[in-house]
Order: sequence, then C-alpha cells, then structure tokens
Amino acid sequence: MPKAKHQKTDKLASYVAKYPIFKTDGVVLFCKACNKSVSSERLYSLQLHVASLAHSEAEKKSSTSTQPLLTQTTSSNQNQFAQDLCKALVASDFPLYKLRNENLTSFFGKYVDLTIPSETSMRRIVGEIYNETLETIRMQIKNKYLWISIDETTDSSGRYIANVVCGILDTDPEEAKKHFLVHVAELEKPDHAAIARCFDDATKLLDPKFDKTRILLFLTDAAPYMVKAA
Repeated sequence: MPKAKHQKTDKLASYVAKYPIFKTDGVVLFCKACNKSVSSERLYSLQLHVASLAHSEAEKKSSTSTQPLLTQTTSSNQNQFAQDLCKALVASDFPLYKLRNENLTSFFGKYVDLTIPSETSMRRIVGEIYNETLETIRMQIKNKYLWISIDETTDSSGRYIANVVCGILDTDPEEAKKHFLVHVAELEKPDHAAIARCFDDATKLLDPKFDKTRILLFLTDAAPYMVKAA
C-alpha cells in the first residue's frame, strides 16, 4: 500500500480513538449515531459534526434506543478486542502489515462494530504481549530445576538462527510437560562462543540474576562447536 494510504488509515484510527461515536474501515469515516459517512480531511470537520445539532439529536436517540450488547462499545472492550485480535493474528502467523489491505479493513468495518487497530498499534501490542508472556514463563519456572536445549539452524535467508528452549525438571508429570521457547538469536557465525553468548542471554531474559545451578541438563546435538560450548 502506498505510504499516503497507510497514513490515512492511521489518521482515521486516531479519529475513532478520540471520538468512539465514529467507526472506520480504513478508507471511510462513519458516524454511528447519524448513520452516515462524514468528511475526514481535517479534525476540525469532525469537531463541527460532533457539535452540530443534528448529530446531538441523533446521538440522544441512539443512546435511548435498545442496542445489542455487542454494539455497546467501551474503551475497555475495545482494548480487550485489540489484545485478543493481536494474539490471534500472531499465533496464526498472520503478517501484521496485511492490516493495511483495504479489502480486509473494509470487511472488518462492515461486520465488526469495534475499531480494527492500525498496524502501528498492533506492533505496540505485540511488545506488550511479549512482556506478558515472558513474565508468565518467569512465574512458572520460579524456583524450579530446569533443562535447556539450544539448536542452531539456517533460515530461508541464509541467516544462522539459534533457538533456546527450556523445560521444568519435576517428578510431577504435569510440571514436567512444561517447556518454553525463551530466546531466538541471529548468530554472526555458528561457533562455541556465539552459542555460549546465546545461552547467557537466554538466562538473563529469565532473570538478570539467574542462578545457573538450577540448570541440571543441557541438551544439544553433537556438533563440535555445540559440545565445546557445553
């Protein structure tokens, strides 16, 4: 999508965030109270519309009429919707840049009465989800003995990528099933020094003062540099 269209989508999303009475499909701004599209060229135009007598009357009529539960949009459920949508998209490997697609935003605007966050907003939410997930992992492994595995591979672009997975060592079968991807790192070259740094970085993510004596088992393949790193 051209940069101008991307900027317009973000601008419309910011208008909706400021005035929840509007909704957008990324192309058109729509007033839910007046049931019509409005000019979105300038914020001043929206302010005039909101201040107009016709809009005030329409908003009063809308607030007194019976609305389906799903259309009673609040800041709280809008935020929850954005979080849940972001988690679903990330979990399904859906590229966030596709939220710029006009056909997709138009579809959501037509059938979903909540505002679809912009790509920029979604990327911010990804950071929040990452921190939340990392904190969950920290809580689950707290004071537990662990195993750690590091595996290095080459991605489709020819980069060396190391993945660090840790799991809980416990006599409780349910606890022993728990394992987590805690770190992914791009290596300049796959050697023992890079693997050792990757290991240290992973433990620091778990806790800056991580007690390495809690790691009782290190799993990897038999590559010489992996053996040397161990």
